[in-house]
Amino acid sequence: MNSFNYGKREANLIKGIAIILMLVHHLFGFPEWIDDGNMYTGITVHGIVLEQAFAEFCKICVGLYAFTTGYAIFVNHKQYAKWSGRLHKMLKFLLQYWVVMVLFLIAGVLLKEPLPTFQIFILQCFGIHTATGFAWSSYAGIHPGFAWYVTFYLLFLLLSPLLCKLSKVNFWLDFIIYAVFFYGIHYIFVERELLPLRSGVIEIISSFAIWGFIGMTGYLFAKYQMFSKTDLLIRRFMKSGGVPVGISIAVVVSVFICRHYAGTYLGRSAFLDVLWTPVMIYALITIINYIHSRVFEKGLFVIAKYSMNIWFLQGIFFTPNRTLQWMAYWPKYPVLIFIWTLILMLFCAIPVSRLQSFLMKKGKQAVRRINIRNGC
Repeated sequence: MNSFNYGKREANLIKGIAIILMLVHHLFGFPEWIDDGNMYTGITVHGIVLEQAFAEFCKICVGLYAFTTGYAIFVNHKQYAKWSGRLHKMLKFLLQYWVVMVLFLIAGVLLKEPLPTFQIFILQCFGIHTATGFAWSSYAGIHPGFAWYVTFYLLFLLLSPLLCKLSKVNFWLDFIIYAVFFYGIHYIFVERELLPLRSGVIEIISSFAIWGFIGMTGYLFAKYQMFSKTDLLIRRFMKSGGVPVGISIAVVVSVFICRHYAGTYLGRSAFLDVLWTPVMIYALITIINYIHSRVFEKGLFVIAKYSMNIWFLQGIFFTPNRTLQWMAYWPKYPVLIFIWTLILMLFCAIPVSRLQSFLMKKGKQAVRRINIRNGC
């Protein structure tokens, strides 16, 4: 077995898995979001709904995304170090997101869903005031309800050169520095609320502190080649060609259990994802490499390719009036609901992606023509 590698292939595989976990998290993790007529038939053991328990674990999907983003910042550090490179990536990301925003507004008009005010709409264009589960209040109107990550992603890219400068010594000391920095921000502004900030600002700071810490941990893993070093230590310890797939599966199950009980008894389970995320990535890639199925990998690559649009578009099932929610839950059984919704989201995400590419191409052509006219 070859040594462990975390490159573009592996990052896309993790993105594909992450969006699958996210879909499960949103579909089954919040029963209060579901109309009574749409409620699925779950499995209950000792008062615990298994689908909800697993869906809560699936929140680790955000950590997988943040970690991979930080990892990519180091791998492509020349591009991210330049203002022009970061701004180009941010603008491209925003333009793609704005296409989805417009589609949601059109859907809102056709479905007679509440529309956001102009002020709220402008904030939502940058991921602010985008949330689901806030008593379905009409003031926020119809919008991509899970687009809060937009704000984090923009801030993280914008501040990444400054954050990277905190990494100077070695993995463990740098990790401690980032832990103190990010948790300190969370403690001061979120837990203690030492400054009188609006709730929306506090939420942004909280997301930045939690997922920024995981993102910069990904950066450290890339900078100090921690996956390769860890894999080498494991191989020497086990005196074998790598970690047996059975152990990798056991690790995934163990992370599920540990994350559940750590979140229950210690709280701040999202902060603890900084521990679970790299372990999950190592175990999942090991399992995929063992399976070595081209069909399975190709499926994950397709899902990864359209992951951003799947992320945003699934919010159509959780609009203020939940008009289209029945479409996701009509199979009634969780496994069928998941398979059906994933297919439905891919069916929607592919044409939306093509529309985004078309508009981006036309926009570049227009800018080019303007530059030619102006002699630039």
